[in-house]
Amino acid sequence: MGYMALAEESGADSRDAVLSFLMRLGFHEQGVPYPARYREGLSEAQVVVLKDLVTLGLVYMRKLTSKRYYTTPLA
Repeated sequence: MGYMALAEESGADSRDAVLSFLMRLGFHEQGVPYPARYREGLSEAQVVVLKDLVTLGLVYMRKLTSKRYYTTPLA
């Protein structure tokens, strides 16, 4: 709830990007790599959200600069 409030402060595009990314994350398969770069399937706002999700443990990236991410069982 608080995270979405922060996204709304950033603008409507950011809020929509956060929601769409979170919904898409629920359909990802574990162990399958997904692109973690801007213009390779993610918007700039989604890349920011992705880094926050790494901190929360919902996705795994070897480094925050990696080109791929993986969902965890928590996602």
